[in-house]
Amino acid sequence: MSYTRILVAYDGSAPADKALEQAIMLARDNEAAQLEVIHVYSQPIVVLADGVYYPPADQEQAIREHAQSVVDKAAGKVRSIPNGKVILRIGNPAKIIVERAEETRCDLIVIGNRGHGAFMEHVLGSVSHNVVQHAKASVLIVK
Repeated sequence: MSYTRILVAYDGSAPADKALEQAIMLARDNEAAQLEVIHVYSQPIVVLADGVYYPPADQEQAIREHAQSVVDKAAGKVRSIPNGKVILRIGNPAKIIVERAEETRCDLIVIGNRGHGAFMEHVLGSVSHNVVQHAKASVLIVK
């Protein structure tokens, strides 16, 4: 099967690098393929008994700068793909990835597999698991 709209979930980790490499190979096999890389980061907030705590402005700035460095890293890897681009979003990663896949009508989502360990996987869930559960498009999990 030849995929024409490929969405890659990317967080800059080693599993995400492998997923991006796989997606680039798939896109190179089809000149008409559009490759979009998405990095989603969440704004940390803490809910306390007396209200909601938001991090100080300098912490928020550091988070944004890190997110931009992840986007820049992905852009360097995608540069060789004519129909490739990288976007940055803020929010719940799994939810935003699934929404973006629907918006762009992608036919393949490529995502790295990250092992949190059994306990953390149970408590937090994983982005890849949530994407598989909720996406309408096919999902390729790269190990």
